Amino acid sequence: MLVVIFGESCTGKSTFAAKLASSLHAKVFTGKDYLRLEKNESSAMKAFQAILKNAVLGKNVIYVISERELLNLIPEGAVKVLVTADLKTIKERFAARMRGNLPPPVAAMLEKKHGSFDLESCDFHLQSGVTDIESLCKKILLRYEANMLLIKPTKEYSKEIDTYREEFLSAGDSMDGCGSLRRHCAEEWLEYNKILSKPETCPSNRVVSTQFICVRERDQKIVGMLQVRHYFNEYLEKYAGHIGYSVRPSERRKGYATWMLKNVLPYCKSLGLEKVLVCCIDSNEASRKTILANHGAYDGTVYEPDEGVNLERYWIKTSE
Repeated sequence: MLVVIFGESCTGKSTFAAKLASSLHAKVFTGKDYLRLEKNESSAMKAFQAILKNAVLGKNVIYVISERELLNLIPEGAVKVLVTADLKTIKERFAARMRGNLPPPVAAMLEKKHGSFDLESCDFHLQSGVTDIESLCKKILLRYEANMLLIKPTKEYSKEIDTYREEFLSAGDSMDGCGSLRRHCAEEWLEYNKILSKPETCPSNRVVSTQFICVRERDQKIVGMLQVRHYFNEYLEKYAGHIGYSVRPSERRKGYATWMLKNVLPYCKSLGLEKVLVCCIDSNEASRKTILANHGAYDGTVYEPDEGVNLERYWIKTSE
């Protein structure tokens, strides 16, 4: 997702960008930051435009603009946020930057530029001191989430499932929350998911579980998987918990894991689970952040002897 936050100087753009970035796990660019990408301006601009274009369908990026000509860099599909403030507020903030002194030429410059962005089209308008930033962040997050589906896998996604599997195998990465996908092709995996989903067919050495895939709707790409175990056996109770999840290597750091975990909690509640146990390796900072973002309460760390790793245990209430 690409979010462009634009407007005059000292309107509050950077403050809003920082707040939104923490929710979207987005990288923030400001003004002509892109000049650091290459040795000459032309190459840097070309590289930056590629980053912006890719962000529309991929990794979350926020671009903060105070100069109107930079709007020409913005590709179609970006979410545009116009940030405005009254002239008095802009002058006060600018004076604060200059240790309380606002020279007449600077004041005249601010007056001349005031309102220069007002006629630009935008998806959202943030009026400094008027618009509730928290509410606006939620609206933008809803637009981001509207593009995501957390569904049970079906044969229509067989090709995508196999592609997902191959990416993990090629990367030599663990496939948490994928059930038996490491050793099964899509067709076999889908059939085994059905077996695990019912008490009457679930093997005695397994627990009843429900498999989900996270699909990015606009390109139908599976970006993550998540498995919910309906109850514990001895191993799950100590080491693995109710929920396992993974995000494909090429789609990480985009907030997908946090979104999946958040949106599966109502399903867990429907199973009668008031809280769920989620575990992560103590060195996995990204997974820890995902859990904490969903209000996980730390319950301790245990050593798992088979893998030789320390696992942090967290409980998450399904009604949060």
